[in-house]
Amino acid sequence: MKSKKAEVNIKGELFEEQIRTTVQRAGIHVIHLEKKDYECDAVFSLNNDLFFVEAKHLNDPTSYREYMRNLEEIHDAVNQLNRIADYYEHEEKLEEIKIRLGIKSINCIYRIVVTNTSQGEKLKIEGVYAIDDIGFLGYLLRKPPRKHLMHKDSFHSTPILDEYYVGVPSSKQFIDFLENNPFIDHYKQRIEYVTYDYSEQLGLKFVDFGVKVNTIVSVDKLTPSELEELNQLF
Repeated sequence: MKSKKAEVNIKGELFEEQIRTTVQRAGIHVIHLEKKDYECDAVFSLNNDLFFVEAKHLNDPTSYREYMRNLEEIHDAVNQLNRIADYYEHEEKLEEIKIRLGIKSINCIYRIVVTNTSQGEKLKIEGVYAIDDIGFLGYLLRKPPRKHLMHKDSFHSTPILDEYYVGVPSSKQFIDFLENNPFIDHYKQRIEYVTYDYSEQLGLKFVDFGVKVNTIVSVDKLTPSELEELNQLF
């Protein structure tokens, strides 16, 4: 019987391999730096910009406490990635990376932590971008999120945020995507916020969250005002 630590390690290794495999599927040459104490899960280049990637597998949080614990683990992953990338940014080690990637020069170097869980806010910690695997891999594979509408007997699906998916992946487009992380704003638009005010009774006020817009919407069942609001969301 595997220990809990062994299971965590296996999940982490599978997630790292998934990241590398998907980058390859996108037609991008990726390498794995396996030096002891300085392992980097994935390194690739776009337009002569270099990207160091740390793949961090986390448990899906089911409480605020667990969400905060995940944030702490992301910060730890950032510290680890910065330590590793600092090591490889020495000129002689960069030469080895350029040879392995088949590039002649490096313009800029970026660092990314990719997680298997979504974050509720845009994260850039100590110069390191943090993003979930759905956004990261969807961008590289040119798979934008889509809205799905049902109208009578027909079903219509259209991409959204497609400005980030035009053409082949490029460094400038990718950095814009990481900086803006449009998925965060998109997720927030689909959340319903309800405030409960028990200030007089208990001295408490808190906000609860629920789903405002489902993935599939039947247009026929929407009122004109609901349809207008839906169009504004997407």
